[in-house]
Amino acid sequence: MSAPIEVWWIPLDADGAVLERKSKLLDVSEKERAARFVHEHHARRFVCARAGLREILAARTGVLPGDLRFENGPHGKPRLAGPCLFFNLSHSGDLAAAAISESSEVGIDVEEVRESPDVESIAERFFLPGEVTWMRQPGCGVESRRRFFALWTAKEAVMKATGLGFHLSLSGIPLVGSEEGLVHIDRTAAGPEVAPLSLVRLPVPRAGWEGHLAMTRDGTGEVVFRTSAAKPT
Repeated sequence: MSAPIEVWWIPLDADGAVLERKSKLLDVSEKERAARFVHEHHARRFVCARAGLREILAARTGVLPGDLRFENGPHGKPRLAGPCLFFNLSHSGDLAAAAISESSEVGIDVEEVRESPDVESIAERFFLPGEVTWMRQPGCGVESRRRFFALWTAKEAVMKATGLGFHLSLSGIPLVGSEEGLVHIDRTAAGPEVAPLSLVRLPVPRAGWEGHLAMTRDGTGEVVFRTSAAKPT
């Protein structure tokens, strides 16, 4: 039986001495990326997310967090250089989510459901007609916006799980929405890169958030949820 896929929630609100210790776990390229952020809170969240991912991967591999090395796949998806462990990271606002698997490619995306005047135009540009209809069924308001972010995070998670990123268009990921507000992949319309994937809606531990996990399993594997509280040493 395959080991469960782990989804870790990583808070991004560290500051002071804790933030300084976390920044020491990053490699040169990560520190350079952090330094390029214009706003301090964006840099802080980036440092916390990357350091949190390193702490989680270190616990699974036995390699010190600062000694982990990453490389990019053919289409730019980060992967570990050495240990065979699949992972993916997403963050929005002051919360990050990391998916870790020993046996399955994974993609994860989380988003805070927020008001945006561009929701309708984005949906019409990137979503399929049936998806737009499902999004609009509740009418204007919170549930319609939630459905938009449900579709968006599901598509983003699939793009990341395939490793193709934006080489796979959002319209190339056909989704079907249910009356209960859930989405799943339309396997009858999906291409060979998308059809084998399964989607899991994430129980994000914040009110008003949406998130999805995509994995190259048949959907029968166990997914466990954990909260990162690790402190760098």
